[in-house]
Amino acid sequence: MRALFSPRSRSSLPLAAALALLATSALAQQTEPQQTDPVPPPPAVGDNAQNPPPEAKATAVPQVDLLAALQSALRTHPSVQSARQKLTASNYELDAAEYRLYPTPAIDLGAISGSSRSNGNQTSISVTQPLYAFGRYTSAIDAAESRVSAATVAIDEAQLDLMDQTVTAYYEVVKAEARLAVQNRFVDQHRDLRDTVERRLKAEVGSESDLVLAQTRLSQAQNDRSLIEAQVKKARNTLMNLTSLNAAQVVPPAQLDAPFRSEEAFQSKALAYSPNLKRLRAESIALKQDAAVAWANTKPQLVLRAERVESNVPTPYADNRLITALQYQPGAGFSAGSVAQAAEAKAVAAELDIRSAQLKLTERVSTVYSDLTANLTQARNLERVLRLNNDFFQSMLRQFQLGKRSWLDVLNALRDSNQSELGYATAAADAQLNSRRALLLSGQLEAVVDAGKGAAQ
Repeated sequence: MRALFSPRSRSSLPLAAALALLATSALAQQTEPQQTDPVPPPPAVGDNAQNPPPEAKATAVPQVDLLAALQSALRTHPSVQSARQKLTASNYELDAAEYRLYPTPAIDLGAISGSSRSNGNQTSISVTQPLYAFGRYTSAIDAAESRVSAATVAIDEAQLDLMDQTVTAYYEVVKAEARLAVQNRFVDQHRDLRDTVERRLKAEVGSESDLVLAQTRLSQAQNDRSLIEAQVKKARNTLMNLTSLNAAQVVPPAQLDAPFRSEEAFQSKALAYSPNLKRLRAESIALKQDAAVAWANTKPQLVLRAERVESNVPTPYADNRLITALQYQPGAGFSAGSVAQAAEAKAVAAELDIRSAQLKLTERVSTVYSDLTANLTQARNLERVLRLNNDFFQSMLRQFQLGKRSWLDVLNALRDSNQSELGYATAAADAQLNSRRALLLSGQLEAVVDAGKGAAQ
């Protein structure tokens, strides 16, 4: 008799375990200062450059880090819970398959109707043990075991998919909040410029058209900020739906370098790790065993049956029997052969599904790697552009004060600086997102939240 497996003993859940092991290192990270943006924000303009406003008192707001978001999603999301329930069902199906090796008891209670002397009752109790069935029972057990393996890996697959969604949602919040901080500075700069023009107009050294232009640009900046605020709210709602955590602020994770030096190394790691491919391979084995069962059902089976029959027709009697029988049940209309051919076709389709999944994974890995490379290049270029635009804006402001540039030149220079800073914030966040997605696809789970373990390969 093959060993019976319980759902508890089969569910290893390596993804959740890996995250649990990271709790200690994550707590240590929280005590360290977070890395700051390597690009300084544009300097203040107008009178606030000499007299900066007093800083507002810091207020405590609920914060969520990436590790807490991942752990909460894995603990509460219904997709993972559903996968675990399917594993439980697979274990029970394996139990049922293994119990078919035991004798099958049966009780028949019958009433006989016929002539007046043939009316009465008959009872039979039997136990039937299969002796040889061309592998239909052992193949069924093998298929059930493969489905347990597939269901176990399916938990990892559900967790990996949920982690990818959570990391993506988390970085959407990080990106939106970074863009909002940039836009807030942009609005403050425009407000300072507007106030400066108002004072110049009162001193009769400015023009009304300059004030109208400054107010128009300020209104545009405020409108753009409202759009980014809506993006922040939407991103937070998405993250909350995945994690069941309601946080007013997320903690940007530590910066990661590119985890792979070549796409080939990334492809190799991802193909070797993929829970989706492992699940499909296990399901393919199960379908092959199903085909073996179906073909065995087209053949007879040898059974041993012990039974006791008691009847009162025509007179009371009892009889004990030991029967060796050859049973053959080809199905309605001899359909067993068609069922076997259908099962064999499903097994072939499963092999093709594996090849299709490999192609999709290869394409996905290539896309992530290409996006990551592009994001890193954009971030480096935009960092240089941002510094140049900041310097150019300050130059335009000084030349305006000397009467060599128009007010429109100053506002255009400030707009260019803002656009480059928004682009840099977007590219930097996307680079970190794709770095962590690459780590997830390659199975480097600890490095997703621990930057010290994300060495390039």
